Amino acid sequence: MQTKKVKLWYDSEGDMLEVTWATSEGATVEPTAHSRVMETIDEEGNVLGFMVQGVSHIKGSPFEIELGAESAKFLVGAEEAAGD
Repeated sequence: MQTKKVKLWYDSEGDMLEVTWATSEGATVEPTAHSRVMETIDEEGNVLGFMVQGVSHIKGSPFEIELGAESAKFLVGAEEAAGD
């Protein structure tokens, strides 16, 4: 089985969690269907990671989003107390 390193970074001032498993020059940040989640993609459309904004306001049960063209699914948050 192949393993991958995943980097996690929490910006307390911006209240944002960033998760990355790859980097690439020319990568861009794109919106997802969920207003709090952005994905980082390379020039070929591969998902390199994602960011969740307003992390401290997320509470409750996990929710699921789809990232990238291949619709990779990740559990990234929960029902939000502030509503979204």
